[in-house]
Amino acid sequence: AKQDLGQYIDAIADYDEAIRIHPDFADAFNNRGIAKKALGQYKEALADYNEAIKLKPNYEVAFDNRGNAKRALGQYKEALADYDKAILLDPDHALAYNNRGDAKQTLGGISMLSLIMIRRWRYLYHSLTVSKTG
Repeated sequence: AKQDLGQYIDAIADYDEAIRIHPDFADAFNNRGIAKKALGQYKEALADYNEAIKLKPNYEVAFDNRGNAKRALGQYKEALADYDKAILLDPDHALAYNNRGDAKQTLGGISMLSLIMIRRWRYLYHSLTVSKTG
């Protein structure tokens, strides 16, 4: 609840206590990572996501979150691998698809506008060549 209210420092303290009591609680590591990322502590968040994944290897949400931390650190290719893993683990994890698309676009992938323009030019070119030959 504290995290939802933007009280990230207090939330981190609560997650620290949860981890102290239950050191193999993957959700606490993941959630603490989210709070740290919100504070701009990307490397620290990355460490928490790594621990969450170590404890729960099929934790698609932690892979998605780790991808976000890597993307914030400029590690786009590594982020893509995490998004791919999140999608592999849960093909219905829509946010991972969105995040993967953002990372691809940042890496110089074709933006949706560029794709639309390419399709329009192909259509126009096809229309012109068909009208000249037909």
